[in-house]
Amino acid sequence: AALHAERRAVARFEKPRAHGDVVGMLADLDRGVVVFDLNRRVQGACALPRGLPLWVVAVVGTPCDHIELRKPSLGDAPRESLLAIDGPLLDVSLGTPLGQAVGCFFDGGSLDMDDNDAEADFRRLRRYG
Repeated sequence: AALHAERRAVARFEKPRAHGDVVGMLADLDRGVVVFDLNRRVQGACALPRGLPLWVVAVVGTPCDHIELRKPSLGDAPRESLLAIDGPLLDVSLGTPLGQAVGCFFDGGSLDMDDNDAEADFRRLRRYG
């Protein structure tokens, strides 16, 4: 599991369980920040371009996975995520290049970032896409 941004694997995240995990995303488009959490625990935050539309793309790792897009009230957001909006952001420029992947997303486990082989990870991503 990892955060990918600007064609780079930026940070490893907690390994998801086989069933029941929830990946959360809190975006503040005015401040230009997005925070990802796994089961309400912050995994990382990175900058978003301001003044542009936000396109959300999700990739499932297995045929048993599913995606639900919800827009709960801000009061339902994890407190840790709200605090992360104003906290330090991950430095995307320090990430490992991935090739042609674009955007900023949390990969909930379809890629194996433990082998330190970005090209192999990208080939696996293309298979899921």
